[in-house]
Amino acid sequence: MKAWIQQLLDRIRTSLWFTPACMGFFAVCLGIFIPRLNLELDWEKGDLLRRWFNVSHDQARLILSTISGALVTVAGTVFSITVVTLSVSSQQFGSRLLRAYQRDRATQVSIGCLLSTALYSILVLRSVKTSLPVPVVAVLLALVLAVLSMGLLIFFVHHVAYIIQAPAVIAMVCRDLGASLSATFPEKKKGEETRDLQKRLGSIADGLGTAHLHISAHSEGYIQGMDYETVLEAATQSQTVIEVLKRPGDFHIRGDTLFSVYGKAELPKKTIKHLQSALSTGHRRTTVQDAECGINELVEVAVRALSPGVNDPFTAMNCLDYLGAYLCMAATLSPQPKYLHDKDENLRVILRTFTLAGLIDAAFNQIRQYGQGSVAVSIRVLEVLERLLKKGCEDPARDAILQHAEMVVEDLSQHCTADTQAIRDRYERILAQKRFLG
Repeated sequence: MKAWIQQLLDRIRTSLWFTPACMGFFAVCLGIFIPRLNLELDWEKGDLLRRWFNVSHDQARLILSTISGALVTVAGTVFSITVVTLSVSSQQFGSRLLRAYQRDRATQVSIGCLLSTALYSILVLRSVKTSLPVPVVAVLLALVLAVLSMGLLIFFVHHVAYIIQAPAVIAMVCRDLGASLSATFPEKKKGEETRDLQKRLGSIADGLGTAHLHISAHSEGYIQGMDYETVLEAATQSQTVIEVLKRPGDFHIRGDTLFSVYGKAELPKKTIKHLQSALSTGHRRTTVQDAECGINELVEVAVRALSPGVNDPFTAMNCLDYLGAYLCMAATLSPQPKYLHDKDENLRVILRTFTLAGLIDAAFNQIRQYGQGSVAVSIRVLEVLERLLKKGCEDPARDAILQHAEMVVEDLSQHCTADTQAIRDRYERILAQKRFLG
């Protein structure tokens, strides 16, 4: 899928207006169609619906005006609750995590349902005329939607009370993190099939020499997505090798080199513009193609919990548990392919990729630094590292695990604590696991 399409879908999912706008449009269609359908039906025969639900013109106007007025007021209350929730969550967990609240489907549907029901009632109200039969079906549907809206309001209050809790926030971030890791790293079976080809392409890349063309950025910002198909197509058509010097999540400024081109062929200006547009840039990082973004969001929750003003080690340990779970998932997958080739298996694109060792560093560096004074957090870090080591990581990841374990022990050795032996025992288990794996 094109990078700009992925980013557009992500912006739609994280917007509080798109779902209510779609529901409002549907309500407008119902408000116009249902009264006209009512006129096509013969209500003078005294059918079952009219005998069961018989209202006059004045009663219909009263019902519809009451529903529309009440639900507009309730919708304002829902907006207020949403804003307060965002404000509290921003202060407690950080403003970067507001994206998880914005894409919460229950909030979007609750706002949309209340406003849509009010809009539908207003449109039906204008069709209640003395010279025409009462639109019984339309009024009855407004009552049904009003009852559903009241039930949805109760659910919304319950849902808000749930999503402001730290475990729920962590779970929302982890859903995006899991999807990002699955999109970044291929499955093990597929990775084994391409490992030999990647080694051969790597040996070719080592002998490329000096690039003859450098393509620079024409703006600044974070790289939110990359259209790999466009880069591969440009390299194949020009019979060149293109090295991508940035990856999703990197920040670049105007004039930074984005691509280095190897080969004798000259790229036309149109191709250069296509390459520059292959990178989607924004003012913040997203989890669409950035595997480290979700990890950084979890780390931010943990670091804020470890701050002296909050002092909540349990939330930090909860983050560590989920970080360990998703790093273990990444350890079972194959490394991200660094080289792309054409249909003849010729090297065309060299990528700057995410590695498991880099994800481990991103996950534990700041938590280890800010959690030096917490023995419980340090012990949990060692336990997560031991669990990760048991997944059979490759050498760079093993080295990163051992390095973090050593730094945890070294940091705590500078503090006189009665729990030193417990920390040493867990460190020895990590060393024993390393010797067992060879």
